[in-house]
Amino acid sequence: SQGIGMENVPVVDLSPNFDRWPQDFLQNYNSKRDWPYLVLTSPFAAKCAVQAAASNPDIGRIPWVAIGEGTARACFRLGVTVAVCGMARNARQLAAYITENFPRSTTFFLPRSSLASPVFEETLQAAGFSLKVWIGYENTPKESVSVEVNTEDVLVLSSASSAISWAEHELKVPRDILCMGDNALATIESLDHFDGCQVSVLKGPTSEALVKWWNDNRKGD
Repeated sequence: SQGIGMENVPVVDLSPNFDRWPQDFLQNYNSKRDWPYLVLTSPFAAKCAVQAAASNPDIGRIPWVAIGEGTARACFRLGVTVAVCGMARNARQLAAYITENFPRSTTFFLPRSSLASPVFEETLQAAGFSLKVWIGYENTPKESVSVEVNTEDVLVLSSASSAISWAEHELKVPRDILCMGDNALATIESLDHFDGCQVSVLKGPTSEALVKWWNDNRKGD
């Protein structure tokens, strides 16, 4: 996009754990006003939720909260309009949005990744919200990955699990790395494989932030 060459390199396999998703829970609620909200923190979580709802109708009936535009868009493409879009760039901002906009009596359902940081759920619990959390999908590094990387390339890591998989495969890294979210940043900085790289956290919606970073740092090179 915008004349910027890009190559998608999948390094993580994501597998839904549909048997762990709550079922037949709405019978425990006397009023729709008390129904829980399903919180989706990634486009893959959205995909899992839509697939789960096909055989688990209670999941499809409760209102859904998307972390940001990308996740809300993923739901819409799959035929679901979310009730709330947090317009957040990361879990910390989503926790702040929920804290400011929902009464403490609200219950949230959170299907999380097997490698997700617990900070988001801990923040909401500390604020007084009730949560039901489960491993909604597993992140596992792909068995075999190969890619040509030049020093002038820019590596975009969308998650902590992507950073871990890149390091485990000992793939070459360029000077510049862009990542999404504080959890991914902390993981990259903890891995010796990325020593010496310049790491930046993207700010704003991903596509716009990528273009802005490129225009600010590489355009004209």
